[in-house]
Amino acid sequence: MRALDSGMGWSSSSGSGKANDEVIEKGKNGKPALESDHEMTRGLRCVAGYHFPPVKLLSSSSLDRIYCSMSLARDVIDHVILTVRDFKRSVAFYAKALKPLGITNFADYEGHDGHPDLRGFGDGKRAFFWLKEGKPDPQAVHVGFVAKDHAEVDAFYKAAVNAGGKSKESPQVRPEYYPGYYATWVLDPDGHDIEVVHKS
Repeated sequence: MRALDSGMGWSSSSGSGKANDEVIEKGKNGKPALESDHEMTRGLRCVAGYHFPPVKLLSSSSLDRIYCSMSLARDVIDHVILTVRDFKRSVAFYAKALKPLGITNFADYEGHDGHPDLRGFGDGKRAFFWLKEGKPDPQAVHVGFVAKDHAEVDAFYKAAVNAGGKSKESPQVRPEYYPGYYATWVLDPDGHDIEVVHKS
């Protein structure tokens, strides 16, 4: 599939898979031309399963069609390692805070040859969020987890605060990011800014 790349900073990629009914109409200068700005930005945000901020683009009557295959969506980050001061405290916090998202601590790695011990959280199939003990630098890190709906955002907030996290922003709509952005922010025991977001 070729992603739209006409001055929008998107790269091109290729792959195989069935195209579904998701269609973006492409007009003059390679810019999408849909019936309204709302439809236009919704269409752009769904390309290959990724979400992008809304961009106001110009319409054109000269159209050709790009068929986007949602089945071509893929993960681009395999895992993140967060440095925490106290394993026991942080594992207990994240085990409770992430439970509403279906994320659990199920993989531990015993370090050797200079590699630190790790505690891995994931969906039961793979671990993608890891903790290591050391000197944390919370100002340098921001982690955002995906929620499937508003209820999961709310449940995370409640669980994280009850587990000892500090509320930064309670669950809310953030239209300045783009319509449909619903999120919450909680500081973990080391002060890391942890976000959970649902995008509709």
